[in-house]
Amino acid sequence: MKKRIVSLLCVLALCLGLLPVTALAAGDAPNSLYVGDQQVINGNNTTYWTTDTDGNLKQSAADQSWNVKYDPATVTLTLRGATIQGGTNTGPAPFGSGIYAQCSIGQSVTLTIKLIGENTITGYYGIYVNAEISADSYGTDASLTITGESNGSLKVSGSYHGIYVKSGTGGASLNINDASVVAKTTQTYSGYAGVCVQSSREANSPQLSLTVNGGSLTASGTESSDGILFYVGSLQATGATTSLTVSENAIVDAKNGGISAKQISNPINTDISATGSNGGIVFDGKNGTVYGDVTLQEDLEIGKDETLTIPEGASLDMNGKTITVESGGKLEGTPTGEGSVVYKVTGVTLDQTDLTLFTGQSEQLTATVTPDNATNKNVTWSSNDDTIATVDDNGNVTAVAAGTATITVTTEDGSHTATCKVTVKDPVYSMATDTAVLSFDSKTEGYADAPAAKTVTITNTGNQPLTLALPASTANFEVGTLSATELPVNGTATFTVQPKTGLAAGDYEETITVTATGGQYNVATNVTVKFAVAQKSVSVSDTSTPDDSVYYTCPACGYHNWTATDAGYRCDHCGYLESVKQLSGYANVKGTYTPGSSGTTTAVTVPQTGDQSSPALWVALLSVSGLALCGLVLCRRRQH
Repeated sequence: MKKRIVSLLCVLALCLGLLPVTALAAGDAPNSLYVGDQQVINGNNTTYWTTDTDGNLKQSAADQSWNVKYDPATVTLTLRGATIQGGTNTGPAPFGSGIYAQCSIGQSVTLTIKLIGENTITGYYGIYVNAEISADSYGTDASLTITGESNGSLKVSGSYHGIYVKSGTGGASLNINDASVVAKTTQTYSGYAGVCVQSSREANSPQLSLTVNGGSLTASGTESSDGILFYVGSLQATGATTSLTVSENAIVDAKNGGISAKQISNPINTDISATGSNGGIVFDGKNGTVYGDVTLQEDLEIGKDETLTIPEGASLDMNGKTITVESGGKLEGTPTGEGSVVYKVTGVTLDQTDLTLFTGQSEQLTATVTPDNATNKNVTWSSNDDTIATVDDNGNVTAVAAGTATITVTTEDGSHTATCKVTVKDPVYSMATDTAVLSFDSKTEGYADAPAAKTVTITNTGNQPLTLALPASTANFEVGTLSATELPVNGTATFTVQPKTGLAAGDYEETITVTATGGQYNVATNVTVKFAVAQKSVSVSDTSTPDDSVYYTCPACGYHNWTATDAGYRCDHCGYLESVKQLSGYANVKGTYTPGSSGTTTAVTVPQTGDQSSPALWVALLSVSGLALCGLVLCRRRQH
């Protein structure tokens, strides 16, 4: 009997001695742990593995090169420069996961992943920690902790979820401590996420949490999926909570779909908060918020269309770092401490995009850099053809020769550009009038009223403005005032011209010159003043047969039109007097010579300048007339 009691006590003592270790292993450690398609649990033994560039595992040893190590005593999977590729299907466990950890029935599951160096994981699920064995077999809680050592980092990608922590009847949590983690999903359907923390349909009051304590988490979805997703799998679950906590200056960036929380299909609230002496920064999509008092550990970039808000009660110490506000980004609130805020250039525009210049002209181009508060607004200028147009460092363009050139302004920050097309033309100075010759009606000498004034219109037909000038008068013509002396391109101006009064007989021709910038234009004017003559009958003896082809030329001026007078023939042009005898027989005695038979005397009426008759001639004529009258009377008496 005593031996039986002793044996029982020994067995009981042995069981009690083993109980704590057994409880730890059964309650927290994964029942199965796959890395790729390789089960890495081997009892209580630590296992070592190498990975190739394709993500395949090969067993190694502690004293050999290794990339993957699993220590069951601490339930820690260490990745050291590992590349891990999940399976090609989502069938039974490990469901195509890069890393898959599953609980025992009715137990919780906990896994710690330690990162050394840069590590990469891909698969249908990147990392999958599962406390739901099947549709009718559950564990309780599921927990994944990722820690960094020596700047350890992880890039994990899943066709479904990047990182997936799913509870059974309890809660689920993901904890990231001092590590840089980038997780994304490539799935375009909704319900998937870069990071998903989920409870099963059997969880009554699940607590779903994500904690980032130092380091950073960047979680990316697609157009329809989420960056971070909290999902309560039971519509009947009560008291379910979802929370995101940042501390120790952590930065969480949920891109694209942002942060989403749902209970089956109904959205629920997610509590975002900070703990510890230093909080963190959370970007929910494009809207970032500072939680608590944050000191930057590295340079921060606010991307396009993103906004970072420092709300009342929070602070952001730059700590000598740089906050870069990219194109379209916005910083609301004022950071403290040493450091700098750099507002990036978003673009540049020019005040003119098409410019026309004439050779030798210059024009100033003005560049506007956006946004107004851009830190570096420096620009450079260039011309694609300096033989056509040049540009200096201030944007001043100078036309060199006819042609086309493109002026480009480039921002020093971001190399944004804007262009202006410059067309260079040669200057043309020209004008035209509506008439090149002004002819006035003739006048007879001694006229009192001058011919009516005529108007000349000048048009600027060149491509340059003109400054006009003309004489006030000439020797024989009065010139009116210009209606405009400054003439733009296609502009017009007028002036009048009128012969002066009291001009002597003769032909008057003059040129009125309009001077202008770059040249001049001439307007020819003419008017004729005739001699004043009286009518008188004279006899001209025709001594020869007229010949229409014969012209007698005035020896004084070279013209050949004549008018008969008592004193002789007077030149119509210059007034030169020639004897009747000298012109006898010529057929071109204008308006005075009527040809008759040879040797006959023909009486004609010709113009006579002044009164050049003599009294003796009149006495003789009267005497002859009286004698003729007496003879006529005597003849009549004889007849009677």
